[in-house]
Amino acid sequence: MKKMKLTLVVADHCRVCNRVEKHLHSLQKQNSKISLDIINIDQLKNRKVSITPALFIDDDLYCYGDVDEKKLLVKLNRM
Repeated sequence: MKKMKLTLVVADHCRVCNRVEKHLHSLQKQNSKISLDIINIDQLKNRKVSITPALFIDDDLYCYGDVDEKKLLVKLNRM
């Protein structure tokens, strides 16, 4: 698996965002090939994201809301 850049767009006071962030940090600790950036939606300038959490893989939108970790791992392993 090549180095994967995951970017999670979050909002303040978002319970789902916090939950997804914790899961992705755990996933990152288990796999050194994953880099994880957390960006607050207020800091976005170029993207049109209106729903949080939003997960991007290598700058391509992967999903909104909760992340199915098994499906994410399958996707990452295929890349």
